[in-house]
Amino acid sequence: LYQAKQAISQADNCYLVEGYTDVLALHMAGVENVVASSGTALTEEQIQLLSRFTKHITILFDGDAAGIKAALRGIDMVLEKGLSVKIVPLPEGEDPDSYARKVGSTAFQAYLRAHAQDFIAFKAALLIQDTGGDPIKKASAIQEIIQSIALIPDAVRRAVLTQQCSTSMGIDEAVLTAEQNKLIAQKEAFDQQKKTQAKRFNETPMRLTVPPAHKAAIIAPYTTADTIEAYERESIRMLLNYGTAQLQN
Repeated sequence: LYQAKQAISQADNCYLVEGYTDVLALHMAGVENVVASSGTALTEEQIQLLSRFTKHITILFDGDAAGIKAALRGIDMVLEKGLSVKIVPLPEGEDPDSYARKVGSTAFQAYLRAHAQDFIAFKAALLIQDTGGDPIKKASAIQEIIQSIALIPDAVRRAVLTQQCSTSMGIDEAVLTAEQNKLIAQKEAFDQQKKTQAKRFNETPMRLTVPPAHKAAIIAPYTTADTIEAYERESIRMLLNYGTAQLQN
């Protein structure tokens, strides 16, 4: 990211690939606004970092099944953070490194410009091709697309994409909007339930009875950690401070 951030800001777009060899290959092909997720495990923290330099992400993963699955997972994560996302599908059996070397710098850059798809077109083509005309499978595919749109925090963007989905899939926009609103309401209710449970948990102190030698009872407030590392640090702190204490409910 350090080497790419200036090019990302200037292009107002970031190509996201899987590994460092892909980054090197794209740089050699003249594409410098590129970073790697170091494998297919894209994280929310990585997306948050990228959002400092651009709100436009173009995912460029391998053309095999694993790469496509990673691209689909990445789409939802990027959308949920409020960024726009496009996909450049590569020919089957190719990855950014191999394809850039195969066709050369000029042809590769032209391919990126010509084949960038918005996520609805990409996801629809990918899911619909497996339905085989089955209406039940088609309904399931449309449901997956609506689930992705429902993750977008901006209401205007959701409305525009819902309209686009309605046109491309031949489904009444009102039906899609109603389903989308139901998903949003479910998510909001779930998030509120988690916040309530966390607040109640944090407000409940953990009472420790220390050995007689300490001549005192200690109330230790327990705070919910945000990361696994924080949990580990808190566990170590509790062990060091109260390892000989008897825990009471």
